Amino acid sequence: MTATPREVARRGGVGRWLAPLGLALLLGSDAAIASESPLRASAPLVGMDPDMTQGSVVLLAQSDAAEDTLWGIIGDSQDPELLQKFLVLHPDGAHAAEARARMLALTPKTKTAAPSKVTPSPQQAQAAASACRQPDGASHATRSSADQPVHLVMQHPGVSNATFNASGSCIVSSSTDGTVKVWDTATGQQVGRTIQAGAIGLAGFSPDGLHILTWSSDTLAIRLWDTATGRQVGQTMPARAANANFQFSPDGSRILSVSYDTGSIKLWDAGTGEQVGQTMQAGGTSAYAFFSPDGSRMLSYFQDTGTAKIWGTATGQQVGKDIKLEGIFFSPSFSPNSSRILSVDYDAGTAKLWDAGTGLQVGKDMPAGGRSGYAHFSPDGTRILTGSPDTDAIKVWDTATGQQVGRTMEAGGTGAYAFFSPDGSCILSWSSDTGAGKLWNVATGQQVGQTMQGETSDYAKFSLNGSRIVSVSNHTGRLRVWDAATGLQVGKTMDAGVENADASFSSDGSRILSWRFYSGTVKLWDTDSGQQVGNTMQREATNADASFSPDGTRILLVNPDTSTIELWDTNTGPQ
Repeated sequence: MTATPREVARRGGVGRWLAPLGLALLLGSDAAIASESPLRASAPLVGMDPDMTQGSVVLLAQSDAAEDTLWGIIGDSQDPELLQKFLVLHPDGAHAAEARARMLALTPKTKTAAPSKVTPSPQQAQAAASACRQPDGASHATRSSADQPVHLVMQHPGVSNATFNASGSCIVSSSTDGTVKVWDTATGQQVGRTIQAGAIGLAGFSPDGLHILTWSSDTLAIRLWDTATGRQVGQTMPARAANANFQFSPDGSRILSVSYDTGSIKLWDAGTGEQVGQTMQAGGTSAYAFFSPDGSRMLSYFQDTGTAKIWGTATGQQVGKDIKLEGIFFSPSFSPNSSRILSVDYDAGTAKLWDAGTGLQVGKDMPAGGRSGYAHFSPDGTRILTGSPDTDAIKVWDTATGQQVGRTMEAGGTGAYAFFSPDGSCILSWSSDTGAGKLWNVATGQQVGQTMQGETSDYAKFSLNGSRIVSVSNHTGRLRVWDAATGLQVGKTMDAGVENADASFSSDGSRILSWRFYSGTVKLWDTDSGQQVGNTMQREATNADASFSPDGTRILLVNPDTSTIELWDTNTGPQ
């Protein structure tokens, strides 16, 4: 029996899952789906780890409840493309500013074909290298016996969000009062002077960390600032878009601005602030655009028309034909090598592959096996995974030929979602209806190890190296860790202390962070033993947020209610 979008939402089939290296599930703006509470309640999975940089699955539902549901899942994501997809759904939402800031700070550092690049002088590079070590600003630090800070507290009145740079040596925070500050994560001291950027819509680091980009919601302008000094770099960029999204190119040489309302797309030189080429009109409103992984292309699409266009980054000119996304469509996604684009028709449950140079379809349609289907690339781009929560069928396809590879896999229950392991050798499926998780060999379609039996409404995610899996129950807040080779549980069951908890691995996989956005309850766990590390961080906050630093050695806790930014050492945990 085919499930309707409403039925899928009720049983948790859309409110909570992400698929690494995947696409976004589009349900449109059915207010009834969002209003039937709570969408967070049951979630089949599918998590996002810090190393996964090629997409994900995102619920498109237009409401505050849906926004909170989605942000609770992807708020700690290290995937700029995923965060920008979130902004397509909720450009003016409560979490929009933080999503923009994180998106800008997390663009992959791969080479782009764009000729212009922000090249710092030796003096600038040296200043940036030492920028996060300057002893000025207000903070409080508690130190361990080894004289290393285990707890830092930074005060920024009206702070709305904060995010790490790529190395984790600095944090940029923005406030509702229009100020932006940079902090040294080793000392908790402010770096450079306070940036006065007007009514802040976003603030985030450039890929190399040398600059900070801000967008002002009152002037609708983009500006770049020197991280070390807080002084403006280049000229002001007049984006002139009230509901806008922004993204650095992978090498930081270009800035892409997209107007959600008008569909206009502009490309800017990050070194000078000058516009590159003519304004691109993508053909509709509800606009979204992003760079290809290699930076040579941009892809735009529109929810209202279903039209996708490919653009050259160097010229701003359209490349190839328009791509027509039929039915209720999934957000298209580039392959890791930027040569292909993958899309999914939600109604038909059919995945299609497109040539990123011509806009023409490549090969035949790939049936996902049921309505509300999903699809995503393997990490190396040679395989495509399709599935449907309406059925338990999971299929793998050859990207080059469009032919199915191996046997069809059975997840063992409806409400199931599947995704690749970080190295692409295995697939993890998890059914929210039965609480059963299974690992599969990609080449053969055979099950690996034993079935992992969690709880209903579980969702799950891999550790960075793929050796561990954590499953989380929305109903009970219990967490379990599983060995990815055997399917056996590792350590004892953990209790997050709250329902609808979120969980994420540290980059080395040795720690797990559990929290709930609205409860202010944060706990740190040892992955292999299941023992809590340190004390529970209980913050009386309506919207406190928590995340790991890129190297996994710190926990960042942002509490707008108290205007504080806290850092805790993950070796000792909160004391």
